[in-house]
Amino acid sequence: TPRQTGAGVVPERADSDAAASFDELVSGKYEGIGCTIQKSSLGVVVASVFENSPSFKAGLLEGDIIITVDGKDEKEMTVDELSTYIKTKSNGKIDMVVLREGEEKTINLVRDIVETPVVESFIYEKNGKKIGYLDISIFSSVADEQFKQKLSELEKDDISGLVIDVRSNNGGYLTTVTEIASELLSKGNVINLYDEDIELLDDTIIENRQGI
Repeated sequence: TPRQTGAGVVPERADSDAAASFDELVSGKYEGIGCTIQKSSLGVVVASVFENSPSFKAGLLEGDIIITVDGKDEKEMTVDELSTYIKTKSNGKIDMVVLREGEEKTINLVRDIVETPVVESFIYEKNGKKIGYLDISIFSSVADEQFKQKLSELEKDDISGLVIDVRSNNGGYLTTVTEIASELLSKGNVINLYDEDIELLDDTIIENRQGI
């Protein structure tokens, strides 16, 4: 699978850079243009565009092939170098030329603070019933609010069941996990922490909240 990077996900480098990358992801916000890019046989391709981000507002689309950035040929830079350039350019203004359906288009972007989307939602229908699906990629500082919003949207569609997928979750804040669990569970213990000798270290309790 091609590795995505750039305006959305920071590439893996040395340990210190990996730690900085994780810190950025778990914070839930960063300064950029709000998209992810990846290398393909066609060149550097926009893999995804974050909703309400500078890329979204400027009209950048998933599948656009980047030709130049500020007049620099994308072939002269690696994906990591392109990502770093976009994130660190001093005035924050980026002029990008992309290829879309055989036509070149100029996209003018201004870097801004972007909230990283970490919760995805879908609805599956099985045996005449709607099943909501939520995927949480990391328990970042914004994951609980995104979870509440996506859950509310699913409930408006009359789902009869819910699947929460954290199989690819990268970890994050325990407080975020508590907030999300509190949306689903009724009064009582949400999280118990134990040491290696299975001694209870701490527990987190919610009160006066109704489960779904």
